[in-house]
Amino acid sequence: MNRIPLKYFYIIGITLFLSGISTACTDGNTAYYHYEAVKGLDWEKSDTLTFTIPDSITGQTYNLEIGIRHNELYPYQDIWMELIHGVSPDKSIQRLHIQLADEKGNWNGSGNSGSLYQHITKEAEISLLPGDSVLRLVHIMRHNPLPGISDVGIRLSFPSSINPKKHK
Repeated sequence: MNRIPLKYFYIIGITLFLSGISTACTDGNTAYYHYEAVKGLDWEKSDTLTFTIPDSITGQTYNLEIGIRHNELYPYQDIWMELIHGVSPDKSIQRLHIQLADEKGNWNGSGNSGSLYQHITKEAEISLLPGDSVLRLVHIMRHNPLPGISDVGIRLSFPSSINPKKHK
């Protein structure tokens, strides 16, 4: 009988632990915060990560943060992705370029050798039209599948000029 290597249980445990932390550590400005797991640490171009946004928060503008969890097997310093929202023919596509490591190859974000690294970047504002209840992320890197990516998350928060209590 084939045994599953212990490192996979370690990766799954860390992922679940970090996932719990991410949902518990939201502030009053956060309207939506969720991570989607990548199957088997290999992100295929055909594997679209889908985030279902509650209808009650659509129709507004938010600050967008993207969180990426990866391990040392990720072969690049950066990642290119597309964020797709809206429905055809009015769908909007935003191209995202995220630096995961500096010019010397040191990983940005938190983590340590041999485990997962988590990098969170503030991207821009995103305007969700009424009914924009699904956001989709796909990687647009040439490497397929893209190794070493564990999870990708989205956080939507109210701009600092908006009182979130009025919008809940």
